[in-house]
Amino acid sequence: MLVEISKLAAKQAGVVSRSQLFALGLTRHAIQYLLNRELLIRQQFRGVYRLPSTVVTRGTHLWAALLWGGEGAVLSHVTAGWVWKLEGLGRQPPDVIDISVPHETQIAPKKTVHAWRVRTMEHVKDWGIVHGFPCTNLSRTLIDLAAVLDEGELEHAYDSAMRRSRENRAALFSALRRLGATGRRGIDNLIEIAMRDELGPTQSWLEDETRQVMRAAGIRTPLPQYEIRDAQQRLICRPDFTWPEVEVALFCDSWEHHGKRARFELDPVQRNRLIAIGWRPLVVTHRRLITDEAGFLQELRDTLSGSG
Repeated sequence: MLVEISKLAAKQAGVVSRSQLFALGLTRHAIQYLLNRELLIRQQFRGVYRLPSTVVTRGTHLWAALLWGGEGAVLSHVTAGWVWKLEGLGRQPPDVIDISVPHETQIAPKKTVHAWRVRTMEHVKDWGIVHGFPCTNLSRTLIDLAAVLDEGELEHAYDSAMRRSRENRAALFSALRRLGATGRRGIDNLIEIAMRDELGPTQSWLEDETRQVMRAAGIRTPLPQYEIRDAQQRLICRPDFTWPEVEVALFCDSWEHHGKRARFELDPVQRNRLIAIGWRPLVVTHRRLITDEAGFLQELRDTLSGSG
């Protein structure tokens, strides 16, 4: 029997639930015997056990929360956003694990787990297996995040999802129609973000943050990733944002985005070629966006107006 328990636990980061042990044919006395012999170790969640050989990881905690939530429990909200590696959620994983459970599930509150009781959670339509965990799909995750993130954070999460595939936008609207948007907390923010005519997705968190700053300042909408070519139609570069009508290009520069010094040092050459054909390149770094937003915006306005 220990072999069967080990096989099951191996699929769940080393943890099993009491109900699963019953399904394998164990009795209460058999479970207590394994606990007494320390062949199973109680976890912080009632009815959830860990094998003693398990190396405890964040996955162990996620699975323990899911098993505590019972049948139909899936990772959701901010936890699902982390599993999907969406942006806008901060640098550290949240201390509280979000799970969604069927509405009829009776579950006691826990400081380390937020259990959302939901009426609609269909396999495939709302959830699937993501990196080995039962987890809300990308569309449902965005809808759930709308209830817990502010507008800026939500936009980062939305844009990072759209960068993966533009088909995700259609999938999101399909989910909104099916689930119904009326009365859902924060859903108006999500719809407004999805309906914006931004002329294309951004390619990084810094670009997304820069676009938010420009929009809030009333800067007219730029084209992202526009191809600039010379007179012989040779590609010079694809700046992060361009205003072709006034030949202004904006580069969002960060070491993290460029990755390798060879790539980082090619950009000045490209910018010199831009100047040679009459374009005016500008650069904004994350540091400047944080410490000198007003100065950056004034420089951008002056350049767009032709006085820069």
